[in-house]
Amino acid sequence: MSRFDIYYPRIQQYAPGCPEPTADIALIHAAQTFCERTRTWRHADNLTLKKGQPCLCVPCDADIFEIETVAFNGQMLDVVPYADALEAGADWTQEGSPYVATQASMDSILLLPPGAGTLSVSLFLRPSNGAKSLPGFLATHYLNDICDGALAEVLMIPDQPFANPNLAQVFDLHFRDRLDHLFDRNVRGQQRAPARTKPNWL
Repeated sequence: MSRFDIYYPRIQQYAPGCPEPTADIALIHAAQTFCERTRTWRHADNLTLKKGQPCLCVPCDADIFEIETVAFNGQMLDVVPYADALEAGADWTQEGSPYVATQASMDSILLLPPGAGTLSVSLFLRPSNGAKSLPGFLATHYLNDICDGALAEVLMIPDQPFANPNLAQVFDLHFRDRLDHLFDRNVRGQQRAPARTKPNWL
């Protein structure tokens, strides 16, 4: 994870005097949008669960944006929206091996029924609203992109000495163009094969 101050020099270059807390909020918003649109923050993990143990699957300062796959003891589980599980009469106290995974909070996964074993997950993450840091790969590879998104928000704040709506629109355009380019590249991958979609939206 990387600290917000890595991004400050570029923010201050175009929004001199912008308070750090204001910049932090805009950076979180930009990073959230970036991770949602590009799906560049993939997190895979294997967890050993005790029966009934909550499935906390994400690192600090992160939320689950999309569940890609969930397997329990090597068997793939269906991933369903929480509301659908409730409508189907989900009983989280029943016995047996899990066959369904769902999401009731932004940082965890629920299994139906709960079970003891090995949980394997592949997730797309985004920074949480209260994040105190951002994933390191953003600063390494996409620092200017995240700053562009943040500046598009910061420069639109009214009644501030650094406000510049015209420049904000320029940064917003740059940011949106990069999101479109990176999403297309990530979906197609290096093989340049036709894109296939099978999302599990929660």
